[in-house]
Amino acid sequence: MNKNNYNQLLLINKIMCVVSYLFLIALIFMITIPWLCPQSEIGKFLLSLQDFSAVMDRTHNNINDFMLSITPISRILGLIGSMFASLPLLLATIIMIKISGNYKKYQVFDIKNAILYSRLGYVYLVGALLLLPLYEIFFYAAVTINNPHGQRFIAFSIGIENITAVFFAIALVTIGQVMKLGYKISEEQQLTI
Repeated sequence: MNKNNYNQLLLINKIMCVVSYLFLIALIFMITIPWLCPQSEIGKFLLSLQDFSAVMDRTHNNINDFMLSITPISRILGLIGSMFASLPLLLATIIMIKISGNYKKYQVFDIKNAILYSRLGYVYLVGALLLLPLYEIFFYAAVTINNPHGQRFIAFSIGIENITAVFFAIALVTIGQVMKLGYKISEEQQLTI
């Protein structure tokens, strides 16, 4: 790789690293702020980013009334739901920071990166098949926990978001496997005289 290409890689890597750290901080705020300050406009906005409004539409007429009457147990259940919803993104961001660190060391087509890309795919696969339904269960529990007996419920769904996430997860696992194979082929070629 010539010096110009390497400099471009370093520039892209720096941008990716800064964006990943900013994204990690934003995710942590997105998870915690709505449940620490549920009555605030920023709390309601951050919950809307987590698709909480879809849960509210099915259970309550007005999100403002719910947020004013939220109990500590509802906050805890909601926080757990938010953590399940955001866990794949948190883990993916951490993986991207590790990949960025490898790029900085000029380890681009490396076995470590191949493994990290595969892990990224597995994170999204588990997220689509397990964590997204769990987040819905906890959100529904948070919203209906204070309802009278017989009006409390939990629910989850599997929709196009889950199927899309499974598709991209499989694509990432495949890319990781191809990178591993490419690395092995490269090693064999270096050993061949």
